[in-house]
Amino acid sequence: MLLDRYGGVDVDGVYQSAIKSKNARFFTMLGTLVRGRICVGGGAASATRKALTIATNYADRRRQFREPGLGEEILLLDYLAHQRRLLPNIAQAYAFGFAQNQLALDLQKVTDQAGSDTQAARTLETFAAGMKAAQTRWANDTIQQCREACGGAGYMSDNAITLLRQDADVFATFEGDNTVLLQLVAKALLLHYRTSWGRWTCAAPPRRRRV
Repeated sequence: MLLDRYGGVDVDGVYQSAIKSKNARFFTMLGTLVRGRICVGGGAASATRKALTIATNYADRRRQFREPGLGEEILLLDYLAHQRRLLPNIAQAYAFGFAQNQLALDLQKVTDQAGSDTQAARTLETFAAGMKAAQTRWANDTIQQCREACGGAGYMSDNAITLLRQDADVFATFEGDNTVLLQLVAKALLLHYRTSWGRWTCAAPPRRRRV
């Protein structure tokens, strides 16, 4: 069904497809892979948000060491080093969440157009590849930070962070190796740059005569 969904070979050996444009047909068939990358990136970000929630709640309750002159121990979250470990990643989680929502909307638009807008389909492919690579790399790094931020408690299975790290680890290569996906993004950006600036030509500077 997947191979014969958008085209096939008739009894005379001639390839037939309801989608006449080769580019539109290619990006329509590629949509399944794009959806997978969007889901993987979203799953990695979701696991990271859960890990950040666990680590932040722990830091907001766990106290360690007394400040001179005070009887009560200091909250982990009041330490500047702990804030720098967690808070920037919380902000990044919001940013990725907004971007992921926009990516899902773009996917729906391209799907509704049935691949007729090839430029939008290519932009979506690049967007999905970049988001998948960025979110899964961030997920692996951040979940590890959350594990360490919880100390020994973060290594307990009851804390769930180690399970999240175990699940997110495969996302770095699942549905496309991140290194290859970033190369795909770089290629698309360079092609866009060439298209945008290719019409501008710089005249060669006049050659100086030797005296």
